[in-house]
Amino acid sequence: MITASSPSIAGAGPGKTFEVEIASEPPGATVYVDDKATDARGETPLVLRLEAGKHTVILELADHEISSTEVVVKKQARPQIFRFTLAQLKRASLVITAANSAAEGARVLLDGIEVGVTPLTLDAEPGPHQVEVVRDGFVAFEEWLEAEAGEEYRIAAELTGEAGDGTGGGGGDDGGAGGTGIGTRRRPPV
Repeated sequence: MITASSPSIAGAGPGKTFEVEIASEPPGATVYVDDKATDARGETPLVLRLEAGKHTVILELADHEISSTEVVVKKQARPQIFRFTLAQLKRASLVITAANSAAEGARVLLDGIEVGVTPLTLDAEPGPHQVEVVRDGFVAFEEWLEAEAGEEYRIAAELTGEAGDGTGGGGGDDGGAGGTGIGTRRRPPV
């Protein structure tokens, strides 16, 4: 709050600061000013003081796109309010289906976490992901993909040869030791 003892705005010179409020929808975004090399200033809504002139306000919030916007802080006594709306991060859609009867109703794991059974449609954050389709007694299906925001990926999983029957269990192309009854059919990372 500007008080009567505050310096005159007309005489504001270099190094003088002015009250600024940075707000975001949704609130709770981490605020950086001018670059991320310096420590965060706090979370929105945030009141701080900045020198007059151009500044870059950077906002980060989980599951939202990073916002980097240039603002102009004016030499004025009343607080200046800058409001930002953060766009929700677009996710990728994964559609996992069974390519054969052995894969129907098989367990689906995304990045090592069980998320359901085939057929299954789920959203995933952009970035690298491992999709596995598994059923006891069969060689696991595994596929790696680099998911991009807003894209749909269709994966048709095929489970082959019962593990340990000599048709793909153990000693699979994953470099596993033969005779263990464990194997994984892998596609190389994209």
